[in-house]
Amino acid sequence: MGKKGIETLVGLFVLLGIVGLVFLALKAANLASFGGGEANVAASLANFGLPVEFVTRLPANDLGDACVQFMRGYGIGTSRIVRGGERLGIYFLEMGAMQRGSKVVYDRAYSSIATIEPGMIDWQSVFADADWFHWTGITPAVSQGAAEVCREASSPPANWASLFPPT
Repeated sequence: MGKKGIETLVGLFVLLGIVGLVFLALKAANLASFGGGEANVAASLANFGLPVEFVTRLPANDLGDACVQFMRGYGIGTSRIVRGGERLGIYFLEMGAMQRGSKVVYDRAYSSIATIEPGMIDWQSVFADADWFHWTGITPAVSQGAAEVCREASSPPANWASLFPPT
């Protein structure tokens, strides 16, 4: 991290990723919550008091609204979330016990993030105040459109130098 340690991390973190509805299968009850790799990173950064903005695509329905509220509850910025698509991806988690590992079944087909296309996110606006950008390998693997959006995010715009001047 350099000589300054955590102080070098001060700045706005922007995360592009998947957030889904997770169903926890328990013997006594079925519980549902929201989660995902990038959402977990965003929550951890916000928990450390760092400013975080989450970029994703969520459906414009009650589940999408609940997901936004859930992230806001952790201090995650949601102003860059794009709304659209038919559904939120889900995954089912069966907790392991003793030597038996946990099992996860994903259902992301036709989800809002799986049907995202280039041009749906205004990257110039997203990166205007950003100091850091993160996504995991899962996001581009979800669909061709998601991969193209990740490529679009990583392609420097013509005014890249003015967005990130040398310090």
